[in-house]
Amino acid sequence: MPEPVDPQDIINEMSANAALYDRVRRDATQMQDIPAQTFEAMEVGIRRIQEDLALDKHITDVSTKLEIPPNLLRFLAAKESVGDSQAASSAGAQGLMQFMPATAKEMGLEDPFDPIASVDAAGKYMAKLLKRYDGDVPTALAAYNWGMGNVGKYKKGTKDMPKETRDYVGVVTTFVEEPPVFEDARSDSH
Repeated sequence: MPEPVDPQDIINEMSANAALYDRVRRDATQMQDIPAQTFEAMEVGIRRIQEDLALDKHITDVSTKLEIPPNLLRFLAAKESVGDSQAASSAGAQGLMQFMPATAKEMGLEDPFDPIASVDAAGKYMAKLLKRYDGDVPTALAAYNWGMGNVGKYKKGTKDMPKETRDYVGVVTTFVEEPPVFEDARSDSH
């Protein structure tokens, strides 16, 4: 069980992040290929997470403990599930962090709909991806979304990254750091 949360600590942290959220809104409007509703959904997700003070604090604690960039897990949850711990995708992904069953099993996640356990597993998985990709957040995000095998093929130049994954990485990194630019892996035109 997480430690009791002092609501004032969360309020202080949220205030400190206000400038970051303002920057995100400005940056988001500059990403013209990504629909505005995507950013509106992110905002809804962030608000849902912030309203659950214990969950928001747990995300911060896991990020700190695992040395994951600040806000990465928070924005990942906002993108994956719009902050809904009961979300289920048509592809089979479940819970706040949208784990596929095989990945949930690999991370020891028994109940993907338990938001605390889901954040723990996502932190563990993201730390693994960041280590594998030498701290490269955009590549770790691409692997979280598209799979490590596909990212490996992309890095070797044998597979193009789909627009959905490029957009996913762009949206989340806009909320974490400067947005990346991915080029097609193959220079030939099909």
